[in-house]
Amino acid sequence: MARIKSQQGYTLIELLIAMVILVSLMFTANYSYSVYSQYWAGRLGSFDQTLFYYRGLLQVKETIDSSIPYILDGGQLGQTFYFLGRAEGFTLVTAAPIFAKTVNDAAIVRIFSEQIQGGQFQLVYEEAPLTDDLLLTLDQELKFKYRTVLMRTAGSIKFEYFGWDHYDHRYNPDLKQGPAARWRASYDAASTRIQPSKIRLHLAQAILEFDLPEGHLGLLDAYILGREGI
Repeated sequence: MARIKSQQGYTLIELLIAMVILVSLMFTANYSYSVYSQYWAGRLGSFDQTLFYYRGLLQVKETIDSSIPYILDGGQLGQTFYFLGRAEGFTLVTAAPIFAKTVNDAAIVRIFSEQIQGGQFQLVYEEAPLTDDLLLTLDQELKFKYRTVLMRTAGSIKFEYFGWDHYDHRYNPDLKQGPAARWRASYDAASTRIQPSKIRLHLAQAILEFDLPEGHLGLLDAYILGREGI
C-alpha cells in the first residue's frame, strides 16, 4: 500500500494569528517608544530652558561687573558719568560686550524687560559697539547694532538702583549730613553726577543684586582737569 506524505507548512488561520500577534507587538513597541521619546524630550526641554535662564543671568552679571564709569560731555550739566536706569532696564558702557571682536572692545549696552505673548516676559540685550561710534556727548544718538534674548520667564522682570541723589551727598566734606543712599526705581547719573553702587534684579520670586564699579567724583575731576590742560 502506498503511504501518503503529511503536508508541510502553516494553515491560513495560523498565519492570521501570527500576524495579529506581530502587529500587537509592533503597536506596543511603537507606543512605548513614543511615551519614552516624549518623556526625554520634556526632560531635555526643561534642561535647555534652565541652561538658557542661568546663561542669561551670567551674562547680566558679566556685563555689570565689567561696566565702565564712562565720562562724557553732558552739555549744560558739564562732564558727567553715563548711566541711565529705569524699572524696565538700564543702559551703560561695558568692557565685556557679547559681540566684541577683540578683548579690548567696549560697547554701550542696554538690558531691558519686554512682555511677549502668553503673559510671559523676556530679558533683551542690545549692543552698540564703541568701535563704530565713540560716545562723546549725552545727547548723541545711539546706534544699537546687535540684539539677543537673554532669558524668558513666566513672571515680570524689573530693576532697582541703589545710590545717592547727588555726588555731594557722598563726597562733599563740607556737607556734614545729607540724604543717605537708597533704592529707587530709576537712576540718571547725568543729573546725580555719580553712578549707583548696586543694581537689583527682580525675577518672579527671585531677587538678585549686582555691584557696580564705582564712578566717584575723583574720576570726574581728573577728567575735567585733563581737558582743561589740553
